[in-house]
Amino acid sequence: MLRPPRIEDAQPVFDSWAQDPAVTRYLTWRPHLDVNETRDYLSRFTRPDGDGDHYLWIITRKIDSTIIGMIRIGVSFEKADFGYVIARAEW
Repeated sequence: MLRPPRIEDAQPVFDSWAQDPAVTRYLTWRPHLDVNETRDYLSRFTRPDGDGDHYLWIITRKIDSTIIGMIRIGVSFEKADFGYVIARAEW
């Protein structure tokens, strides 16, 4: 299932993949060193004036709502890019 991110997602996101070098190896950002980095990142997408050029959704398991990943779409002029991350435990 997909849903918008919430600030309270910071700890499970950090624990699941944001600090994992294997998961973040090919991403555009380095592994987070602490949960505050993850909270800061998510806060950009939960504010009313959030990042209007990027859209973020949390991926959860339908059966138990466990957070297992995230997708992001970035829009720029006539282009869009898409990225995703899945927790290593879900590989």
